[in-house]
This record gives sequence, structure tokens and C-alpha cells, in this order.
Amino acid sequence: MLAQALLAHTDTLATTASLADPDALVPTCPEWTIRRLVTHVGQAHRYSTTAVRTHQAAPASTADPGPQQNWRTWLTGGAEDLLAALRTTGPDTEVWTRFGTRRALFWLRRMTHDTVVHNVDAALTTGAEFKIEDSLAADGITEYLELAIARIAAGLLPSVERLRGDGETIRLNATTGQTWLITRTSTGISTDLVAGQADVTATGSPQDLLLLLTRRTSQNAPQIAVTGGQELLEHLLASTDF
Repeated sequence: MLAQALLAHTDTLATTASLADPDALVPTCPEWTIRRLVTHVGQAHRYSTTAVRTHQAAPASTADPGPQQNWRTWLTGGAEDLLAALRTTGPDTEVWTRFGTRRALFWLRRMTHDTVVHNVDAALTTGAEFKIEDSLAADGITEYLELAIARIAAGLLPSVERLRGDGETIRLNATTGQTWLITRTSTGISTDLVAGQADVTATGSPQDLLLLLTRRTSQNAPQIAVTGGQELLEHLLASTDF
């Protein structure tokens, strides 16, 4: 699923960006242009590829996408190189990540969901249509919450420290049946995939809930139903801006 999704969403992003005004501002990524968005995605793919190939911390990529007519080849080539590196290294081989040593598959998952969300950014900028498959969006939610927990443990983002609490609960309910219970604890947050009551519940499709978590849509959007203490949900979204 992840490999196919990486290729598909990179291809869609490449199509949208190649037809857009390269200097158009991306409303969901303040101060970024379409060109900057393309550069970020392509550099992230190449950074991850180096980490997978060498098993070590990679230097920041300085690769440049070049003229707009080259963007499609540049973007899709970066995604294909990452998949090739994973095949060579092996998805279960331990490699470096910011959160300690993990399986190389970590980078495929991270880059897939990063690309999915930035594909949405390009679509929202240009008015293009987009669709995130339910199972992919659900995994994106799970990964996002796992990253929040990992960032707290690693001390990588001061804002997530504000998520420490006294048992307050936030539930994300997908209309397809999946559910995520987020509990604020004295050490950070914990998540569970169990049903039940919560202090605040947001209900929507997996795609809409993923876009809510990543602040690509608002909790006041008509496709999101929120019941309970909305301030808890607002606090979660403000504290996981990464």
C-alpha cells in the first residue's frame, strides 16, 4: 500500500505543480510557494533515500528541482530512488532516524504521508481535486499520533510538552469505523484504538480527520462533527504543529 501510494501521490503532486504558477503562495504552508513546496518534497525524498542507503544520519539535501518543465521527472525520480533503496537495503534493516534506530520501512511510511499531505497543499492552492484512500488516511492518523509521542520522548518539539495533562481524553471517530482515543497524561499522551466516551470527540471520514490533525481543514468545517470540550481539541491541534 505505502509504495503504491508514494508513487501515486507524488505523480499527482507533480502534475498539479507542473501546471501551477510556481510563485503562487500555498495557503496551508504560510510563506511557501509552489516552487518551495516542490523543493521540500523532492529534498525530503532524497534525504530519506540517503538515510536508508547509508543507515546513518543524512546531511540536508540541497537538490534543486530546476525549471518547472523538469519537476515531474525530478519528483517522481526521487520517489522511485527511495523505493529502490528500500529494496536494496531491505525494509526490516535497522537504520538511523531522528527517533533512534528503526526499520528502514519507517522512511517509506514517513515520506508517503508527508507527500500525501503536501499533495493536498498543492490541490488546495490550485483548486485541483484530491482523494486520500480511507486505509491510507487512517494509517496517516496513526503515524501522526505516533510521531507526537516520539517527539515528546525525544524532546524534539517544545510545543508538544504542553500536551501533558491529567487524563483528559480526545477521540477521533472515523465514519468508516476506526477510532483513536488520545489521553493526556503526566508524561505526555497515550493513544488507544478502543471505543468509549471522551471529553471531546471529532467525527469525520479518515481523510477529513487526517486533514484536521495536520491543520489542512478546520474543526468548524461542515464535514467534521465535534461534540464536547472543543478547547481540548484546539489545544491538541495547536500543540502538534510539526
